[in-house]
Amino acid sequence: MSIAHSRRRLACFAIAAAPWMCALIAACASTSASPPSVVAQSRERHPDFITLAEVRLANATSTLDMIRTLRPAFLRLSPRTADPLNVSGPAVYENQTYVGDVSWLSKIPLMQVKQVEYVHPAEARVRFGAMCPCEAGVILVQTRPAYDPRSSRP
Repeated sequence: MSIAHSRRRLACFAIAAAPWMCALIAACASTSASPPSVVAQSRERHPDFITLAEVRLANATSTLDMIRTLRPAFLRLSPRTADPLNVSGPAVYENQTYVGDVSWLSKIPLMQVKQVEYVHPAEARVRFGAMCPCEAGVILVQTRPAYDPRSSRP
C-alpha cells in the first residue's frame, strides 16, 4: 500500500467521522447546559438518605409528600412478609422511636425534618431489635425540636 493511498484513506475517514463528532459535541453541550431538577439531584446522592439540603429544596407540603417526590422507593410495599396476604409497608421511626406505619409521615412537620433514612429490613432488625415491625424496612426520620418561644433565652 502506498503512502498516497493511506493518506487518501485517512482523509476519507476523517470526512466521514466529522458529522458524528459534531453531533456528539452538540449532544454533550445541550445536556450539560440545563440545571438538574431536585429529583435528579436527589437520585445522584445516596439512595437511602434524604439530607437537610434536599428537604429544604423539595417543593412539598408534608414529610410524606417530600418522600414521595424525592425517594418514592422508600414507600414501596414489601412482598417478603411471612403472610403473603398481608403485604406491608415500611415502619416509621422518629428519632429512634417507633411511631407507626407510613401514614404517620403526614403527621411529622416538614419544617422539623433534618434527615430521612431508609433502613433495609435486615439492618433494621439489628438496629431496632427482634420485635421491630420492619419486614419492609424502616423509614427513620430525624427531627429537630419544635421552636418554643417560652424556652428561648434573651
